[in-house]
Amino acid sequence: RTTDAFLQRIKQHQADDPKVVSLCLVEVHTRNRNFDQAFAELRRYLSRAPQDIDIMQRLAQLAESQKDLKTAIEYQKELSELVPSEDNLRDLARLYTRVGDFARAKDAWLLLLKQSKNPEIILTAVDEKLAEGRYAEAEVEFRAALEEQARHPAVTVNLALVRRMQGRTDEARELLLSALDFGGSRRAAGPLRGALADAAGDLVE
Repeated sequence: RTTDAFLQRIKQHQADDPKVVSLCLVEVHTRNRNFDQAFAELRRYLSRAPQDIDIMQRLAQLAESQKDLKTAIEYQKELSELVPSEDNLRDLARLYTRVGDFARAKDAWLLLLKQSKNPEIILTAVDEKLAEGRYAEAEVEFRAALEEQARHPAVTVNLALVRRMQGRTDEARELLLSALDFGGSRRAAGPLRGALADAAGDLVE
């Protein structure tokens, strides 16, 4: 009864702003754990305002919270096409990674990198993945950065670290040496020398 009365007041006092009504209804449905109704209300409003980025974002977030990643990707992709911001593209890449679609995740990172013009954005993005041993995901992002700027010492050194942690020591050593050739990366490569030397011998100074 309390919910019904609340909904009635919303419709009476906010009828001049349909979006406010919809978002209030979504809030009520969500609090009552009626997620299907919350989702239906968001979609209903989006059908009236198909380019409302706030509603798209809420749909993507709600779908992800309910583990409907396919639907979350659908709305996040549409949102990223309308507003290709760093946050939107990062979330799209993250969702693709969650479903194991590393090729599309890399494409999303490439778009982000082309927009930001700063490959080092990857370095902060992969900290959690490296800490949790999610090396395949980190590799996707480092490869995207190197496609955008092939001779980037810091990104190359970090990809070498991933290779080392995957047990691909020869590849790690080659990457590290190539990073040294780029210049300005000897300090960054220092912490890797000991770990690589154990399995691959001393690296060239």
